[in-house]
Formats: sequence, C-alpha cells, structure tokens
Amino acid sequence: MDKEKWISDYFAHRLNESDKALFKERLYSDEQFRAEYEEYKDMHHAFHIVEREDLKTLLNTLEEEHHLTPSNAKSSFRRWLIPVAACMGLFVIYLFGIQNSSKRIYEDYFDIYPNLYAPVLRSENSVDIQTKAFQLYEAGYYEEAEQQFSQIVDDPDGAFLFYRFMALLNSGQYEKAGQLRDTLDTLPTSYEDEILWYGALLNIRLNKRDSALEDLRDLADKNSRLYPSKRKELEKRLTK
Repeated sequence: MDKEKWISDYFAHRLNESDKALFKERLYSDEQFRAEYEEYKDMHHAFHIVEREDLKTLLNTLEEEHHLTPSNAKSSFRRWLIPVAACMGLFVIYLFGIQNSSKRIYEDYFDIYPNLYAPVLRSENSVDIQTKAFQLYEAGYYEEAEQQFSQIVDDPDGAFLFYRFMALLNSGQYEKAGQLRDTLDTLPTSYEDEILWYGALLNIRLNKRDSALEDLRDLADKNSRLYPSKRKELEKRLTK
C-alpha cells in the first residue's frame, strides 16, 4: 500500500482493526515510516489551524464586501455574524474535543509492544504453550495469544502475565486488561516501567485521566528511562 495513503487512512479512521495493528507495527519498526507519520501528523494539525484562520478571513472579507461600518453593523452585519460566530465556536470546541478525546490520545501514543522475551524463529516447530503464545502474538492474533498466555502457570517474573496484558490491549479488551493490571501491580516483575506506561494509556482509554497522571508521575519519581520525552508530552496534553 502507498505509505502516504496508508497514513492518511489512519488519521481518517478508515483502517480496520487488522490494518491498524499492521500500521502500528510498521510505525514501531520503521524509523523512516515513523518520521513520515510525524510529519503528516504535524501537517494535519497545522491544517486545522489554517482552517480556523480561513474562517476569520472569510468574515473580514464579507464585512468589506458589504461596506459595513460600525453604525450599520448593528443591524445587517450582526444578524448573520452571531450565528456564524456561534458555529465557529462550536467548530473549534469540536476540533479540540476530537484532538483531546481519550480515545484519540490513546491511539496517538499506543504502540504495540514487541516480543522481546523470546523472539520466535520462523523455523521453530515447538508446540509448547509458551512458544505457541508468542507465535500468535507476533502474528497479530492477540485474542488467541491471550488465551494461550492465560494457561501458563509457571511465571516467576510475571513476563507471561505482562504479555497477556498487552494482548488484551492490542485486541481492545480494555476492561479485562484493567482487571489484569490490578494483578500485575501486586507482583514483582522486571516489566514495572512498561506496566506503568501502558497502564497510564489504559487509564486514558478508560477516561481515568487522574489515574493516568499518577502512573506517569510514578515513572518520573523512579527516574525511568522509558519514553521520557513522550511522557512529558503526554502529561502536558492531559493537563491542558
């Protein structure tokens, strides 16, 4: 698929869940693609700003064309200015709401966490449950992967529970992921930073912004090196 069209379709919410997963995987693994995505995102944001400025210009033009002066503006100009201004206000509020909705923020910052625990070799034919779980995860079959991870009993480091948590997020099972997050918080694990980061994103998706900010501040308090710039940017966006 043409990269520009793919990115455009992503911003226009025209991708299905499978295509979104492929898109985010490409975004994570391809630096050039990620750079093009960031450029398009900036352009997309700038377009809306220009669009609002164009509306202001239109009002000024109409005022000049109708030769409206301060004296007669009270009658003719104000009759259509008030509803137009009201529409502009609603439009700006709508855009701000779209840009800062919980779902939009979640999608802007969520990336699929790769299998760093036990990368699966393509020639690997093992049928043990761990390998099968990671094969499904890498292939994007997150619901099936979650079912496999849930059957693993021996998990001293909490790694399989963490990847089960990620499989739930990747498949959109947010309420269930929230329940599993509560369990993860009680276990010692080397994925503590990742749990806080993705837990913050989950809280945003569930409209629990105060809880998300707590997660982000916990990461800051422990001097985590995980996504420092993204964390600051996200916290600023949440407190606007």
